[in-house]
Amino acid sequence: MIAVNRPAHPYSDAQLNRLRLSADPLTDAVALRIDQIPADSLLKEVIFLAKSEIGIYQEWLDHLHSVPAWIDHGQLERARQLQLSFASERRLAWLINGLLRIRTLFRCHLIDAGQRLTEFLQLQNCLHQPATLLPGGPGHSQLMEHRLNRAMERWALRGRGRNLLTLGEPFNQETLALEMLETGLLTVQGMAALGVALQPDDQLALHHFNRYVAWLSGVDGRLLAETPEQAAQLLQRLQQRYGCGPRPEQAELLNTLAAERQLRLSANLLPAAARHCLGDDVADQLELPNQQRALQLYCTANRGKTFAVYHLPGFGPLSARLNLSKRRNPEAQSSGRTSSSLQALPPVRKNRNARHIR
Repeated sequence: MIAVNRPAHPYSDAQLNRLRLSADPLTDAVALRIDQIPADSLLKEVIFLAKSEIGIYQEWLDHLHSVPAWIDHGQLERARQLQLSFASERRLAWLINGLLRIRTLFRCHLIDAGQRLTEFLQLQNCLHQPATLLPGGPGHSQLMEHRLNRAMERWALRGRGRNLLTLGEPFNQETLALEMLETGLLTVQGMAALGVALQPDDQLALHHFNRYVAWLSGVDGRLLAETPEQAAQLLQRLQQRYGCGPRPEQAELLNTLAAERQLRLSANLLPAAARHCLGDDVADQLELPNQQRALQLYCTANRGKTFAVYHLPGFGPLSARLNLSKRRNPEAQSSGRTSSSLQALPPVRKNRNARHIR
């Protein structure tokens, strides 16, 4: 009998173990060569260095300015419009069914709630411009900046004696995959639970948008799920590997919920929505109060809004314009948070040759 060599399952333990020891090699090579943290923007620094030295800097820029062949521009634009029309609903779904779920059910010590909130709001505030994720767009530049900042943080954490075999690389591919699922699959599921039941084509558009965001953020191609079904399969595998019961650590939970203040949500709505999305068992262990009336009114309003978006001509663009008028500029908050987080890192070596030895 002839033995057939079957390809390894893309989400097998062996494959995921390798990805856990991998982070973002190309961006890491760029970060390794940046001698000092610039005062304003890492991206501007890399663009300046690319003009003078070319090499790895220009290679990184060329990679991120090459649009993958699988990109569908129509789906990107549809997803952008949907996110504008359902901006507040999507924020709440991401916060409770994405960020809070990942924080409570996975051992994600490096996923800082405040930092994730800042990154989420920064990208959402870039949705006002069409083709925002394409080279030259504000969303594209924002994700490039995030990727460089993450690489600098990764180098600092490596220098603190981190056990890579036990803990994996800082912000490794599995961590990046969880962030991809947090803003994609889990957010769409949370929106549906809160009354925003999108049509299948629109769910695919949002998935496509999030997949491109993940690609720009450095997620390995083997983890870029082509469909929501593949994303659900990846989430299931990661739950089998790392999922654990909720840890009712009040300090951690309060830190997560404190970030919610920037979103200006109702004090009664947040725990009710969290209980509804996470389930009573998890919510009880997290000691979340039950505020069903607030949730019922909110979900009813969302179902009405969703119906109007799909059946009343012009309602979707009108909702998008209203959300744009309420759009806040988080640059001051993000710059303060970024600078403070970078200042907390160990000082960067000023001797480039000494750093290359590492």
